[in-house]
Amino acid sequence: MGEPLDRTNRVFVQLTTFDKALPALEDVIIEYSEGSIVGRVRDGSYRSRTSVRNSGGQLRCSNPACRRGGYELDFDIHDMVRNKLVSKRFVKHCPGDEGSPKGRRPGRTCLNSMDGRITLIYKPELVPERIKIKDRLTRIAFEKCRGCSDYVPLVPLQEAGRFGCGEHIFELLPDGKLKVLKAGSHWWPKQDEILDAVKTQATVELECLLLSREDIDTFIGGSASPETKELVERCLEGEIPVLAKADGAYERLSSVGGAARLERLKPETIRRICA
Repeated sequence: MGEPLDRTNRVFVQLTTFDKALPALEDVIIEYSEGSIVGRVRDGSYRSRTSVRNSGGQLRCSNPACRRGGYELDFDIHDMVRNKLVSKRFVKHCPGDEGSPKGRRPGRTCLNSMDGRITLIYKPELVPERIKIKDRLTRIAFEKCRGCSDYVPLVPLQEAGRFGCGEHIFELLPDGKLKVLKAGSHWWPKQDEILDAVKTQATVELECLLLSREDIDTFIGGSASPETKELVERCLEGEIPVLAKADGAYERLSSVGGAARLERLKPETIRRICA
């Protein structure tokens, strides 16, 4: 194992115990595969499994020559608790290097990456609403954006035949290939580049309450059935997305100042709430 990044001298983030840092959780399970090649992991094929309660919020890099590296997961876990998620896939690149122990001799960047899934185990009295009504929810699978290394969903846009992730925009060509209309900050792909029609075999899932446009319209108009009204209100209070699909794109029901309305679901919003 490599030498992990020293996190004891940070000014704004102090290390503490699991129960103090995450009082709503019993444990956090990390399933992962690690190596110098990333993006090859399919669902359910992770090679390792660990408990954050036992191992902490930072996993060590397996490269024995790595210094100041590792994978910090506690920030992701706190973000999941804040958004009341249960599981989420991730890709992380080791920030370490292969230099001398104290950093006086610089070395090459560590090439290891980790592909994994975080699963939160909530305390029974603090279980989020999405677990209580799980049988009423729908999981929508989006293809992973080919221009992003992390699990970022590629979602249909309002314009027919266009897909985006918030950073990239692609146009689906008649032959099934993708044309890059907007390139992100990564070195690949470039704008106007044509990508082959090859799926990534990786998906990003969004758990939501998926209703028809008519059901949502009746809720907004105040004429929904008592069962639908109660279900939608529980989802809104539990921060579970309530969606309708129209013209190939998704719309989200939101409540602002007590007034419910439908708005187009942007790729960057889907990216934040996906599992």
